[in-house]
Amino acid sequence: MGLAYFHSILTERTRHEHVGWNGICSFCEFDFQLANKLLMNLLTASVKLPFDTLIKTTVEFYYSGRVFDDADKSCISTLLTEFYNDDVIYSDYKFCKPEDAYYIFAKEKVDDYISYFEQLPDKENPELIGLNRNVLSIVREKELQVLSNSLMSIDQKISAGNYYMAELWINSSAAQQIKRKIEEIYAILPPLITMAEVDRKFPILFEDAMNTVLRQELEYYTSLLMKIKADLDIITLMIEGKDQFTPEHEMLCKDILNDIIPTSWIQLSLTSANESGGLAGWIKSFSGKIQIFDKWVNEGQPCVFPMSSFWNVKSLLTAIKLNFSRRNVCPLEKVDFTYEFVDLRSEEIKESPKDGTYLSGLYIENAGWDSKLHEIIDFTPKRRYTALPILLIKARSQLDSEHSPALRGKREEEGWKVYHCPLYKSSKRNTSQEAYDNNNYIMSVPVKSQLASTHWEKRRATLIAEICHEEFKQSNISLFQQSIY
Repeated sequence: MGLAYFHSILTERTRHEHVGWNGICSFCEFDFQLANKLLMNLLTASVKLPFDTLIKTTVEFYYSGRVFDDADKSCISTLLTEFYNDDVIYSDYKFCKPEDAYYIFAKEKVDDYISYFEQLPDKENPELIGLNRNVLSIVREKELQVLSNSLMSIDQKISAGNYYMAELWINSSAAQQIKRKIEEIYAILPPLITMAEVDRKFPILFEDAMNTVLRQELEYYTSLLMKIKADLDIITLMIEGKDQFTPEHEMLCKDILNDIIPTSWIQLSLTSANESGGLAGWIKSFSGKIQIFDKWVNEGQPCVFPMSSFWNVKSLLTAIKLNFSRRNVCPLEKVDFTYEFVDLRSEEIKESPKDGTYLSGLYIENAGWDSKLHEIIDFTPKRRYTALPILLIKARSQLDSEHSPALRGKREEEGWKVYHCPLYKSSKRNTSQEAYDNNNYIMSVPVKSQLASTHWEKRRATLIAEICHEEFKQSNISLFQQSIY
């Protein structure tokens, strides 16, 4: 029964998408049958079950093949330990601590089982599958978003499909709308940054890998900015009748008219939470990111880096390690980071740390934050995201880093519990191995907690570098509003 409950938890969590699993996990009945067969064989062959071996074999051989995310694999092992242990054989063992109704029920009569099932709660507590109660509102938001997208799709076909783009200059109303929106986009877009000026001010140096990071980011943003401006120029000429319409630009006109981000632009852009804000919100977010690097070129390297502005955050982290490695003649693989959350505002930081940097704009999902103790705490009702203070990361030799055995032992002696919280570029989890290998997952950040790390693994507590502003505003409901739910 414990294995059946475990398998049910895995399949039920798939309903909650990225809150349940980071990737798409297609668990099936065959996985359960194989795991059950292994369990039956060991029960008949052994007097005492080797639970550690059984857990590792069940997870690695029968379930891990369905997942590609390391955090998902760790979560599966954590969930299975609640069902494969010495205490589960006792009748008073509860599968879910907050709920007393779920336990191994052993009776002889069918009526007893029917009575047991009838007294089970009508509404299941999300903690039965290891999640917090906020997941219910997340599921409802997702269902509402799917419905909204379907209605918008129907409306787009009606509004934009009633005329041919080749006749836009005849349909003065539609043409004027598109031209006005193009002018609004041009007003937001920043000017192109000349790479010659970047080469002069920030040449590629062995001593400073940050110059290479700047060039890499500017090359990416410049190519996307040139693509956007080129498309807008062509559309303007087509509407004025000075150029011929193509199927690609016809679709572009429809997207602009309906405030949708064109597919050709998204394909060149990095994963962005602001895609949900429509074309206008996406353009504003894109322009804001370019302005940060424009300020870097004109005023020098900033003391605080907004993580959401980087196309490739890992290149920034690697550059910090490289600079430390080259200055201290230390092998790169022996360099690690220390992490510290600081109670400072961006404008209060006037100087960059010698071997690191300050990172701003982090949020934590499915957990709360104690600003006094600097540790993660259990969730706040009706609040999905919590803003975090600025994170200071510094490169250090592995012997002195956060992950060293000596420091870990010191923390355990002091009663600290550490959860290595995964950090993602955006709240959109990847759905394929190829996407996962690209650039959404950044690193794991150790954070303090009074609860065991297994608790946060089941809760899917994660750090997010970028979320939509509207999404954050809606997820943080005032105490007065919470009281009326």
